[in-house]
Amino acid sequence: MLERIKVLIQTFITNRRVARGALLLDGADTNWFKFVNARSIDMASPYKDVLGQWKGHYSKGLQKLHIVDGWRALQYGFVVDRWSPAELLNHKWGEEMKKRPK
Repeated sequence: MLERIKVLIQTFITNRRVARGALLLDGADTNWFKFVNARSIDMASPYKDVLGQWKGHYSKGLQKLHIVDGWRALQYGFVVDRWSPAELLNHKWGEEMKKRPK
């Protein structure tokens, strides 16, 4: 029961973070998603995460978005933590990519 509640909370938090991050990316570059391969997203990798695929490295993506601290990066779904584990972030960013035009 407690594990199920934890999963529901993680999903809720991660959904909000990824939606917020996608909106931020849309504002910075309307074509960001064209640089990201949904099947190879690995949010634990600075090269294969969404920002890494978009700008070549996680840190370059943060610079482009003017994100200067980890807390903000976390709130936009760009950082793995206990409430947004890598597997869930990978999945949710993949779902976000499916909403984008091809």
